[in-house]
Amino acid sequence: MKIMQTANHWILEGLARGREEGREEGREEGLAQTRRVIAKILRSRFPEAAPAVTVRLDELSSTSALERLADAALSCESPEAFEEALRGELSASG
Repeated sequence: MKIMQTANHWILEGLARGREEGREEGREEGLAQTRRVIAKILRSRFPEAAPAVTVRLDELSSTSALERLADAALSCESPEAFEEALRGELSASG
């Protein structure tokens, strides 16, 4: 009986660890997807400025910061305006 309890404990512990790792992987994939969308928007709107700016998106790991930058990418008037928003998010995060 003790062996069954120990085995069940290990199984439950393994499942919990797997769920946590799955959540972290899902979060990372969501961040990567948001970065890709922002880069695509910037390439479409400001092709000349996009490469230099999109590299810096990798420095952000906040979902809310990336969402704000996605909004900025859609609405900013110039690549400089987006870069200013990006600098603001980077300084707030670090």
